[in-house]
Amino acid sequence: AEALMAKGHADEAQDTKRLWKILCSSLDGICKIMKDVTIPASTFLTLIKVSLEEADIGRIPSFVDRVSVSSADMARLYEKRHLYIIGANYGSFPAAISEDGYFTENDRAALEAMGLPITPENAIKSSRELYYVCRSISFAKESVYILYHSKDGGYNDCTPSEIIKRISDITAGKVTPRRISDIPLIERAYHKDYALENIGSFGEYLPAAKAALRLAGEEERLKISELDVKNNSLKLTKAAAENLYDGPLALTQSRIDSFVGCPLRYFCNYTLKLNPTGRAEFNAANIGTFIHEVLEKFFDTLKRRGTDIASITDEEKDALIRVAAEGFAERYFEGIPKRSERLRTTIDRLCRSARPVVDGLCDEFADCKFAPTFFELAIDKNKPGKPEPAIFKTSDGRDVYIYGVIDRVDTFENDGDVYVRVVDYKTGSKEFSPSDLERGENLQMFLYLKSIVDTKKPEFRESLGLADGKRAIPAGVIYVKTDVSDGKITSPDGKGREKVLEKQKRLGMILGDPISIEAMNKNYLPVKVDKKSGELLTEGSRLVYSSDGWETINEKIAAAIKDIADRMLSGEIAATKDCGKGAAACKYCDFKAFCRSSS
Repeated sequence: AEALMAKGHADEAQDTKRLWKILCSSLDGICKIMKDVTIPASTFLTLIKVSLEEADIGRIPSFVDRVSVSSADMARLYEKRHLYIIGANYGSFPAAISEDGYFTENDRAALEAMGLPITPENAIKSSRELYYVCRSISFAKESVYILYHSKDGGYNDCTPSEIIKRISDITAGKVTPRRISDIPLIERAYHKDYALENIGSFGEYLPAAKAALRLAGEEERLKISELDVKNNSLKLTKAAAENLYDGPLALTQSRIDSFVGCPLRYFCNYTLKLNPTGRAEFNAANIGTFIHEVLEKFFDTLKRRGTDIASITDEEKDALIRVAAEGFAERYFEGIPKRSERLRTTIDRLCRSARPVVDGLCDEFADCKFAPTFFELAIDKNKPGKPEPAIFKTSDGRDVYIYGVIDRVDTFENDGDVYVRVVDYKTGSKEFSPSDLERGENLQMFLYLKSIVDTKKPEFRESLGLADGKRAIPAGVIYVKTDVSDGKITSPDGKGREKVLEKQKRLGMILGDPISIEAMNKNYLPVKVDKKSGELLTEGSRLVYSSDGWETINEKIAAAIKDIADRMLSGEIAATKDCGKGAAACKYCDFKAFCRSSS
C-alpha cells in the first residue's frame, strides 16, 4: 500500500489496506471458531472461502448526486430531489389501454348483469396507469420536469399527454408548457458537446461559454469551431471525381432533383449511401405508394378483363380497391395483423379516400378516346419490351442515361400514328410550372415522353401499336392530383363533388394538336378549353406546345441535363441553403448535423 501511495495511486493503496484488514479479520474469525481443532487443509480452504464470501468488500461512493433511469412502473421514487418524466405523449404516458382479451368491456358488463362477474381488466389497467402518473409526480422533493415531443422520428405531429392540460387546469394556468427552444441557450447548455455544437448561438453569453469550455479542457475543439468552415463551395478532387464517376452516367429523376436541390445531400445519399433505413409505417411517402398501387391494379384489372370503364358499378370499384389494398398491406406489412386495429383503420380510411380518385378517373375515361395502355412502365434499355432511356451528352462527350418508371401511359391511335401521353399521380402539394424546365426541375415526365416517342426497339413499338413508318406523337405530360386529405364543406348544398374535383385537378403541358385535344376529356385538362367550340383559351397558352415547341423543350432539357451532369462529374458537392424547397427541407434533412449551411 505504501508503494502504491508513493507512486500516486491513492485509490489502489486504500483498496489494498482494506483488503488486508478483511483478510486478517476473516482469519481471526476462523481462529476463534476453530480454536484448538485440527482440520485437514481442504477443510481449512473451504472455511476461508466461506469467510471471504461473507465479507463486505466495497468502496464508499465517490459521488453525492446521481441519476437513476427507469420506467414509470418500476422506478424507486422515494427521496428523489428532481424528477424528469420523458415522453409524456398521448397514448404513451399514461399508456393507451386496448381490448386484448376475448370479451370486450361491453361484454363484461353484460355478463355481470347476468350474474357472471368478470374482472374489468381495462378499468384496472387504466387505473394502474393513472396511479403511475400520480406516483411519479408526487415523490419529487424539489421539482418535476415533464417533457413531451411535438414530432416523432418521421416528423409526424404528436399530441401531448392529457396530463399536460390537467396540470395547467389544476394550477389555473400558472404551470403551462414551454418549448425547450424558447429557453435561453445558456440555461440548457449543460454538456460541453452541446455547447460546442451551438457555440454560435450564445449571443451575449458567448465569452462565458468559451471560458467554461476552456476550463473543461476543450481549448482545441473550441479553436476548430471558431474557424469559418462552410460547405458552400465543397468540391471533390479531379482524381476522386473520376474514380467515382467512371464511364457512362446513369441517372433517375429523383437523383437529378436531389442534386439540383443540394449537391451535398445528393453526395451523402447516393454516393456515400448514408441514407437511414425507414420504418414500415404509413407516412406521406408510402401513402403515395398506396394510391399508386390502387390505381395501377384497378385499371390493369379492367384492361385485362376487357371491362368498359363507363359501365363499371360502385360495388365493383370498391371490391377492386379493396383487393389492391390487401395486396399492398401484404407486401409492406406482411398483411394486416388481427390485433392491429390502427393499421386496419388506416387501410379502410385510405380505401374510402381512394374511391373519389377512382371515380374521377373513370369519369374522365368514360368520355375520352385515350386509353390507359401501360402501368408502372420501366424505362430500361436492357429489358425486352421496354422503351430505351433518353440519352444525352456531357461536355466531354460522355453518355448520360435517364432511367425511371412511368405511373401510366395513355395512347390514342389515329390513321396509324399513335398519340402518347404520360401520366403521373401526385399525392403531395408539389405544383408544376413551365419555368421549371429552365432550372432543371420537373424534367421527369418530359424525359419519359421523349424515351417513348424516340425509342427504336421493335418489340416496344409493336406493343405501342405502331406499324412501320408510323409515328409516336408526344401528346402531353399530365400530372393527376390525387389528394386524399380530408376536405371541408360549410353546408350540405351539393358542393361536395366540387371539393373532390378541386383535389383532382390536372397539371402539365399538352400538344396543341386539334386531333389530340379532341380525343381528351375537356373536363380533365391542364389548360382551359371553350366547352362549346373546343378551342384552347389564351390563359393556357404557356401549357401548350407545338411540334416545334416540343423540339424546343427537348433542347432545354438537353441543356439542363448537360449542365447537371457536368457539375456532378466535376466533383461538385456544395451545400445549398434550403434545397430549393424552403427552410423545412434543411430542417428535416438527414444530413443537417454536418451541413453547416442550414444553421
